[in-house]
Amino acid sequence: MAALIGLVGVVVIEGIFDQDMVPPPDLFSTGSHTAAFAIDGAIFAILAAAVLALLVVTTPRPKRFFGWLMVLATALVTVLPFAWTSHLDRAVLSAVVDLAIGIATWSLLAGVATRTIRPAPRAPQSRPSGPGQPGPTTPPSYPPRG
Repeated sequence: MAALIGLVGVVVIEGIFDQDMVPPPDLFSTGSHTAAFAIDGAIFAILAAAVLALLVVTTPRPKRFFGWLMVLATALVTVLPFAWTSHLDRAVLSAVVDLAIGIATWSLLAGVATRTIRPAPRAPQSRPSGPGQPGPTTPPSYPPRG
């Protein structure tokens, strides 16, 4: 999904509106802004999914930690174009696409986590049993004695 959002963002902004964007790092030397946005979006989503899987097995509240990590990661990738160029308009357009990729990745993975994470079963609580009090072996009597 993240790769598709990057692809659509570049096609709409550069192809339809004829505006230049700040390209992200071209990790596979494709020479294409469109491919760079799609590949970097896919890598972002895969890394986010790996982090979520790690958090699920190691963290008491994985969705909360994942949410904070996604806020920070999305903020980072959103402001990076401003560090790479002095053209404010190009940086804003790139930041919008990066923000859309981050929010989509976060919301989709958080939804998956909600459906897959099950709370651990709680241990049964033992109640003290004594004379006249119902215990694990004595069923409660109705009406209560007393």
